[in-house]
Amino acid sequence: MSHKILIIDDEEVLRESMTCFLEDMNYKVIQAHNGLVGMELFESEGADLVMTDLRMPELDGLDVLARIQKLNSDIPLIVVSGMGQIKDSVKALQLGAWDYILKPVQDMSIITFSIEKALEKAQLIKENRNYQKNLESLVHTKTKELERSNEELMKTCKELDEHKVNLESIVEKRTIEVKKLQSRMIEEAHNSGQIDILSSIMHNMGNTLTSALVESNLVNSLARNMPLEKLKKANEMLNNNWHHM
Repeated sequence: MSHKILIIDDEEVLRESMTCFLEDMNYKVIQAHNGLVGMELFESEGADLVMTDLRMPELDGLDVLARIQKLNSDIPLIVVSGMGQIKDSVKALQLGAWDYILKPVQDMSIITFSIEKALEKAQLIKENRNYQKNLESLVHTKTKELERSNEELMKTCKELDEHKVNLESIVEKRTIEVKKLQSRMIEEAHNSGQIDILSSIMHNMGNTLTSALVESNLVNSLARNMPLEKLKKANEMLNNNWHHM
């Protein structure tokens, strides 16, 4: 794609010769014979680069530089002017001129070199600005992603804290239930032990009473069938057994 160059100069011969030369170099050229017409063309058609004289009727080159700089500071501005005061050159550079070429132009290669250098610089500025814009957009996107991740992390931490509290409450409740169950089991085991001991005592007493009853019946049976002296002895035996119960 060819670049569009706007030439603003009140010298028709120079303007036409530069136009023909630049068109041969595959540039698209539009031209204006004074600064006022030049600004109208710039605002209506635009341009990738502007070449302007300083001394012109209607609107001089310094005003053109100031206005274009205000509209778009990225547009390359090249001043092509005759011998003037140094302060004009300094002022032009202060207003945003990228280069300053003195008239008369003896070698057109000077113009092409200045144009190529200015367009290359403008392209680098554009690429750098786009890169910076993309980088800022990427940073903004990553920042938003980090903020969302942080929010999700905070939410997860909150849920974990709540789960921890609930879990601790459940553990505490289960611990109390287990302790109560243990106490009840120990109490029941203790009571069960007492019952076992009482049952053992009653069992031993029953055995003793049964034995005594059996001996008593035996003595009564013998007493009916033995002599008196043996009966006396049997009675002593019975008394002895009762004393041991």
